[in-house]
Amino acid sequence: MSSQDSQQTNVQANCAVSETVSNRKVIGAWVMGGGIWLLGMLALLVVPMISSNVNAGVSAPAAYYSHSGNWKTVTDPSGKYTAVVREMIQAPNP
Repeated sequence: MSSQDSQQTNVQANCAVSETVSNRKVIGAWVMGGGIWLLGMLALLVVPMISSNVNAGVSAPAAYYSHSGNWKTVTDPSGKYTAVVREMIQAPNP
C-alpha cells in the first residue's frame, strides 16, 4: 500500500466521520424544533383553559354612554390647560 492510498483512505474516513456529525446535528435540530413546536401547541391548549375564569366576578356596567353630538371645553383646576372633549349622555339600557 502506497502513501497515496493511505492518504486517500484517511480522507475518506474523515469525510465519513464529518457526515455522521453533520447528520447528527441535522437530526438534533429537527428533534429540538419538534420539541419547541410541541411545547407551543401545548401552550395554545392550556392558556385558554387557565384564562377562561379570569372575569368570573366581573359584572356588566350599569349604564352605557354615547356621544351626544356636542363638544364642550374642559379646563383643569389650575387653569393652565384647556381641552375640547365630546359631551357624553347616558344611553338607555337594552
